Amino acid sequence: MFRCFSINLHKIIIVCSGASSEGFTPPEDCTVIAVNNTINWLSRADYFFTLDPIFHELFNPENRREGVEYCIAFPRKFPNCTMYDRITDTSETAVHGHTGTMKGKRGLSDNGISNGNSAYGALNLAYLFGFDKLVFIGLDAGGKRHKSEKHPEHPKEYIHLKELFDSALEQVKGRVINASPKSKLGTFPKMNHQDAMEWLFS
Repeated sequence: MFRCFSINLHKIIIVCSGASSEGFTPPEDCTVIAVNNTINWLSRADYFFTLDPIFHELFNPENRREGVEYCIAFPRKFPNCTMYDRITDTSETAVHGHTGTMKGKRGLSDNGISNGNSAYGALNLAYLFGFDKLVFIGLDAGGKRHKSEKHPEHPKEYIHLKELFDSALEQVKGRVINASPKSKLGTFPKMNHQDAMEWLFS
């Protein structure tokens, strides 16, 4: 049964679809942001976030979970969703993904969501909320996805993540933990799930 707890925007958990998220159950007294398909299996969440239109079925009215605020950042508007401007970078400094077409913006935006990746966008959402501490779950940046994930993975899909997250480090330094000890992303300190939760609530 889905349960919704009171929102604490000072302590935030962002759940991504990496395999290391397997078995994670969000604790109470914190805000949980579900990225993309993680909304399908998490025991609870306060927010859903994506900047990828491929996941549009997740926020169709018949698929929505009670008590969750659905936040999206792309040009097409959807009813009963909280819309954020997706901030792209058309200059030579843009971060390019494996397709070469994505215009990722370096640094987190104060007036919208920086483009580049949904996990990165979720960090920007938390930044707009004004968090004090944040833990990433399932931010593996490569390898296998969570067993429920149906979105096909491109072998070079994550090559741009280091550039994106490194560009935001100074804005969130000392306030973010990556609870994926074997993550290929080295931007943030890494801990296992238990240690990360102890840090979050310390």
